[in-house]
Amino acid sequence: MKCKECLYPQRRLWTYLVYPEFIDLKTGNWISLKKCPACDQLWCEVPYEPYAAFKFWAAWPYSIEEWERLNKIDSALILHEWHSSVIREDFKTLPEKEKEAVEHWRDRSYRNYNPIDRKPDNKYCTESSDLDKYIKEGKF
Repeated sequence: MKCKECLYPQRRLWTYLVYPEFIDLKTGNWISLKKCPACDQLWCEVPYEPYAAFKFWAAWPYSIEEWERLNKIDSALILHEWHSSVIREDFKTLPEKEKEAVEHWRDRSYRNYNPIDRKPDNKYCTESSDLDKYIKEGKF
């Protein structure tokens, strides 16, 4: 069933243009864990360049404990790569106004310093589903 606030599970990405009010839970290395006050769904917030002024929220599909564990590895790189993958995979599914905002952000980031246009040379996650092998299979 879709949450009335965060719209999860139908939606797994929010943009800086419009987003629900989330509750702060944890802070990592330029990444924060939040939760929806209506359904308790977890969300990861990351600010992107330029000037860390463009925040995006991706639905975190695992536990707080898993987020904390991964946050301690390699300066939270695995979480950042996963988050970037969600943006790459889901930005085209956003409502039209938000897609326009993403295009504005892409232009502001010179189309080379954002996860959509930059070629992923990731160490852990090239696709968001890659995170499963670290969570479910415990591979490191």
